[in-house]
Amino acid sequence: MYQKKMYPSMTLEVNHKIKKALPIGGAFFCFLLCLACGDLTNQKQEIRGYAQGTTYNISFYGNASKSELQSGIDSMLLRMDHALSNYKASSQIFQLNQSTDTIYTLEDSCGFWKRVWLVSKEVHQKSKGAFDPSIYPLVKTYGFGPNQKPSIDSTANIDSLKALVGFENWSASWKDGKSFTLQKPLGAQLDFNAVAQGMAVDLISEFLESNNIKSYFVELGGEVRVGEPKPGNLPWVLGIETPNNTTERTLSDTLQIKNISVATSGSNRKYYEQDGKRYSHAINAKTAAPVSHNVLSVTIKHKSCAYADAWATAALVLGEESKVLLEEESIGFIFQ
Repeated sequence: MYQKKMYPSMTLEVNHKIKKALPIGGAFFCFLLCLACGDLTNQKQEIRGYAQGTTYNISFYGNASKSELQSGIDSMLLRMDHALSNYKASSQIFQLNQSTDTIYTLEDSCGFWKRVWLVSKEVHQKSKGAFDPSIYPLVKTYGFGPNQKPSIDSTANIDSLKALVGFENWSASWKDGKSFTLQKPLGAQLDFNAVAQGMAVDLISEFLESNNIKSYFVELGGEVRVGEPKPGNLPWVLGIETPNNTTERTLSDTLQIKNISVATSGSNRKYYEQDGKRYSHAINAKTAAPVSHNVLSVTIKHKSCAYADAWATAALVLGEESKVLLEEESIGFIFQ
């Protein structure tokens, strides 16, 4: 399970309904199944399941076995949970965050750590630190951690916690594709919630492609990636919900897409008010405080869903000023 990222939801091709958003490639799958797939047909199939504290929905065209595909997908997601879920006490990241060691080595035979690390480091650098997985101590202090009641810890020393934040202070190395060694400041902790679900979508998509499925729609926790168009060269259709604080849901935009990923991060649902002050779950690592600008949500379009996920978080943290960075990287975006 991962921390729920409350952002504007999207319409899903698989059921044409607005879903509430709750809240790495195929070559290294240590458990990759060699499924027997025939040529693509016009037959549409759907797979639905539960993972990472939310649901996933898949629609694809082909005659592959749904049960075998779902078995492979569920197995991959469970292994990913074991690596990166802050909600599971048995996970590798949970144990890392509890450790007092400043040099920490873990097994990474499936490559999850290397992949999430490379994406996170790149976006952290290019976003000038706006995307920062090391903010976990602050996430918990502001009441947005696993199983926490949204409320700021009035006893916390924000200045001392700020000293623990800074992904640039972490380094990593890997050996033989099996072991991953981290060097970290004493007391520092990681949270890959803002990239892990996007990465899971990439992995599922790559798994489908490895089984000769080219036309697909994958959604997990509101993050989406689509492949080739549907039969007849028809695009996949995705609706972006208008951010608001009510239960009423309307669409602000509709996208017709192919071979692209779309991820949205927003603060219109995950926030609380305490002593007359609004606290958003989007936290600026440099100020050690929740953001206070007027941008409610940011939708990012990118070939990789992991990158779209991470950049959506970075853009939400920076607000309007992130547009310059996104344009420099030629990344498509929608601000609301």
